[in-house]
Amino acid sequence: MRRTCLQPLSLAALVPLIALQAACPAEIDCAPVASEGDEEAQSDFVVYGGEGNDEVWLTLYDAKGRAQGGDQAAQLLVPTEGQVLPENVAPTFEWESALKLALGPERPTPLAPRAPRSLLEPLTRILLPSAYAHLPPVTSDAYLLEIAVPGLQCPRSIVTTGLVHTLDDDTWAALKSAAGQELTLTIWSAYLSTGVPTEGPYVSDPVSFQVE
Repeated sequence: MRRTCLQPLSLAALVPLIALQAACPAEIDCAPVASEGDEEAQSDFVVYGGEGNDEVWLTLYDAKGRAQGGDQAAQLLVPTEGQVLPENVAPTFEWESALKLALGPERPTPLAPRAPRSLLEPLTRILLPSAYAHLPPVTSDAYLLEIAVPGLQCPRSIVTTGLVHTLDDDTWAALKSAAGQELTLTIWSAYLSTGVPTEGPYVSDPVSFQVE
């Protein structure tokens, strides 16, 4: 029987493979991950304001696919469509919301809790309850702002329960890195009752602006 020997690849043959690998970087997952223990989920592209935390982020992010527009959605005041923000000072974003105006003692019955993100999550909640009990459930109107920045795979995200937010240094630096290019800001909102959406989710019309 004739034996076939496998010859090692030469350096010349490896070069195209290395170049192909370099041209195809690993895909970045922009979805939030539930935190464990007493620490909030850390991310380079999300910041929190008001009572916003990683659990609120995860809840609003999971609800994005069923969000509706209309009068109940947040309305941006700053920035406005086509506004040019000066790059010498970090801006304060402002918006108004029907959810904030409608706050009152009577709230709708909570919707069903979100589905588990994995088959192991229900078991983990039983065996390691502290991994999910470190943050008090939020009862408030809540907002997820996402800023699409050219050149960045993930949007810069802001999770808050307020109606104003001054950009932090890192977020502002990311926006300034795309000076002169079109940035897009979208707001997702919902009213949370002990962490569960009872009104919404809603999504605003995207607003385009620039930094110069």
